Amino acid sequence: MRSIHRWHGSRITRGVLRVWRLASVIVLLPAVTSAQTWADAYKAGDYRKAAELLQPIVVADVQSLSPPEMDPAPARHLAILYASGSGVDGDPVLACALAQLSHQALGTRPPRVEGDPLAWAAAYKAAIDESERFTRGNCDGLTKRQQQAVGDAMGCLAFGMAETRLTIGNQTVLVDRSGFRLSETDQSPANGGWCPQLIARVGSRTIDPPADAAPGIVARSFVELLGWQAMRKAGEPGIRYVLSWTMFELRGKKLELVATEHLLSASIWPSTALPPDFDARFNVEMIRSGHVRWRFAGAPPTRGWIMLQEGGSR
Repeated sequence: MRSIHRWHGSRITRGVLRVWRLASVIVLLPAVTSAQTWADAYKAGDYRKAAELLQPIVVADVQSLSPPEMDPAPARHLAILYASGSGVDGDPVLACALAQLSHQALGTRPPRVEGDPLAWAAAYKAAIDESERFTRGNCDGLTKRQQQAVGDAMGCLAFGMAETRLTIGNQTVLVDRSGFRLSETDQSPANGGWCPQLIARVGSRTIDPPADAAPGIVARSFVELLGWQAMRKAGEPGIRYVLSWTMFELRGKKLELVATEHLLSASIWPSTALPPDFDARFNVEMIRSGHVRWRFAGAPPTRGWIMLQEGGSR
């Protein structure tokens, strides 16, 4: 995980920040070496498309490149979109994390300017100062808890990871970038070690016994996460995106990891969180013994079991 800068000093007012947000700041940063289709969408005001194109660029930069090689422009422009909620759901924690990533990249990748060295140094200092103001504008207004969450966001970007509350049984589950935790306990957040780059779905699921269930079998309550993870395979070029399914079961006063599977794989960044036919292909049900079986239709299908806790539910 990258180091986290804490920003103090004078705060930029919301009014000034809004002037930055939808202004064209592309010329302030080094040019992207690849085709800038994201920049075209950004300039045209198609912020949803710009975000969709920027997300995999930033993910690839964070995962694959050392800081001196990382272009600061994609992370900066994605920070603008998440700060203003343009084309995406607003996310101030992610906006701050992206601004910090961009600032770090700019600090180790000076712009190439030919000519007078003194003029170059002055231009570079001006770019650094402006980048620092931009980062402060995105980070200074965060609460202490949000500032702590920035570290998780920088280490695991998790686009679309909204903070929320879920109800399972008679318990409330708090959801944030650290994972899942019960509101009434001091249990550390459960996350199963996942680091999804794009959240597809987070929710609760209660699975009822079938009509012919054995005596004593009761409903089972779960929290589940579907998210796309960027992965590199040794010896293969490029990144693959894998849709991972993770289930935590409410067992007494604890959430316990009970299942984690890879359901789909794609060579390009997913344009939709889930395929339109996903729910028709994915089935989770309880059998009469109380065990839960799941199946994802495909060629070949993927399937498995979530067993009963030893001595539980009966």
